[in-house]
Amino acid sequence: DMFDKIRREAMEYRWVWERDWLRDLYYIANRQWIVYHPTRREWVDKRLQKWIPRPVTPKMMEVLSAVRTNMAAINLGVVARPVGHDTQSIAAAQIADQMAPLIHEEHLMQQVMREADFWMIATGNAVLQTSWNTDKRFNRTFIQHEQCLGCGQVLPPQAIIEAGQACPGCGSTQFMPAKEQNGQPAGEWIASGKGKTTALSPFEWAVPPNVTRFDELPYIIRMRWRDKHWFEANKPELVNKISWEKTPSDRSLQLFKSLASMNDIGMGSQASYLGAVGPNTVEGITEYELWLKPTNEFPKGFVMRVLGEKSPILLHQEEEEGIPGPFPYTDIEGNPIFPFAHAQYEHIGGRLYGRSAISPLIQKQDQLNQLDSLIQLIVQRMANPVWVIPEGAGVDHFSGEPGLIMKWNPLAAGGQAKPERIPGSEVPSSLYQLREQILNEIEALSGTYD
Repeated sequence: DMFDKIRREAMEYRWVWERDWLRDLYYIANRQWIVYHPTRREWVDKRLQKWIPRPVTPKMMEVLSAVRTNMAAINLGVVARPVGHDTQSIAAAQIADQMAPLIHEEHLMQQVMREADFWMIATGNAVLQTSWNTDKRFNRTFIQHEQCLGCGQVLPPQAIIEAGQACPGCGSTQFMPAKEQNGQPAGEWIASGKGKTTALSPFEWAVPPNVTRFDELPYIIRMRWRDKHWFEANKPELVNKISWEKTPSDRSLQLFKSLASMNDIGMGSQASYLGAVGPNTVEGITEYELWLKPTNEFPKGFVMRVLGEKSPILLHQEEEEGIPGPFPYTDIEGNPIFPFAHAQYEHIGGRLYGRSAISPLIQKQDQLNQLDSLIQLIVQRMANPVWVIPEGAGVDHFSGEPGLIMKWNPLAAGGQAKPERIPGSEVPSSLYQLREQILNEIEALSGTYD
């Protein structure tokens, strides 16, 4: 009941922002001859006459690449300093300095920051989530079992440790590595997990719409699409209990999933429209992860996961992650840590979501495309020279090939039947001047050379 109330609150008027984010992404992918359909609440192709060309000058992608290159040149690092002059603080700072590059590599921060840069430039918002990845399909380590020399019992190392470094059956302290009948080592594969940082698109998290500062958020809902393969590897006991879906029921995840089948030409399926995921054969379920900051009821914070909407299931992972339960991360004093960080490309007062580098350029990009369409129409219809042949001139066929001999009757139509060639009309130079002005305005608005 608590989650349903929070989810409805976080999803209120969310389509207003999704409309802008999706538009900017389409313009980056050169899908720019589009218009928003207010009734269907989606972007559709503009309905134009077939003879109207639809050229696109990819200035949006150029702006994205330029700004992204500048951000990639920034090398983020960690410098740990001791908080005191005691040996413990000094040693902790030295260890942190030595561990920072290894943690940076384990979290794949170069790829993560590159993805975060894209979302921040394209949508104006980027969120990083730090977590411990417990997926059993990765980070697997083989733990060989031990065989007691006294009774021959095969035991995992943890059982021997819990029994005080002795066999829990006979009490012997003599062991040897256990092996299968074929001579192979006997044991089990254990997924120990590893640190992970995820760059989230704005489609993958939801917050209350009235909050204007990220540090004042009472909660955040992290949304993800879990395919059936994940549950078969990590939660096989839930496979037969989940009502599987072919596409997310949540609108935000539908839009995010549709980006995987979108390219510069069009959608991956002809039957799908802009913003639709199209036909899909991979089964999965929408997972909602609620991070509720500390309250009187939950002084250490609260984390829970819910699977699906039609028949929701509360996901229990007490042993692996302590979920549902308090925040799993705390500082040295035991205070809960909110593992999310938010960045805006351009801050706009009075709202949480930032403005992207693409938004102020949309109208100028439309003007540029329409001007290019006009120039192309002039070239196609007016720039080519034409022949004027009076009636009765006696000219039937001519191809315009070099060395063409054209015969006509000078006596026809009173001697006024001579064919004439009319040169084509040139594109007015003012249109090129206007085009150059629009390009300069796009460069100035984007700030790529500031």
